[in-house]
Amino acid sequence: MKAPLRMLAVIAAALAPLVVTSTATADPSHNTFPPFRVYCTSGDSFLLSTGDIHNRSTQAFVADGTDILVIRTLSIDGTLAFSRAAGGSTRNSTTCTGTDSVGETILATGFITPRI
Repeated sequence: MKAPLRMLAVIAAALAPLVVTSTATADPSHNTFPPFRVYCTSGDSFLLSTGDIHNRSTQAFVADGTDILVIRTLSIDGTLAFSRAAGGSTRNSTTCTGTDSVGETILATGFITPRI
């Protein structure tokens, strides 16, 4: 009876690092592009931090501030990547353009809102 318990303890100890490793790889900072400067029709200019191809979202963080750009439409090198209804109102809409870390021209239309 002691041998199976000992074997179970050895297996649990061997698997423990795998559990920690899989948790660490879920860190969302691994799925983002480096921030890049955008210039917006609202007059704003800021560093934008977006998700990579595996972490696409309609939200991008203002890396040098405390806001979020909620994106309604996103074009990459002139090709529409997505168009989504976000909030319905276009009253505070702005269009931001910039070149990301891999040299693609990004055009995002949406609105800027504070993080809460």
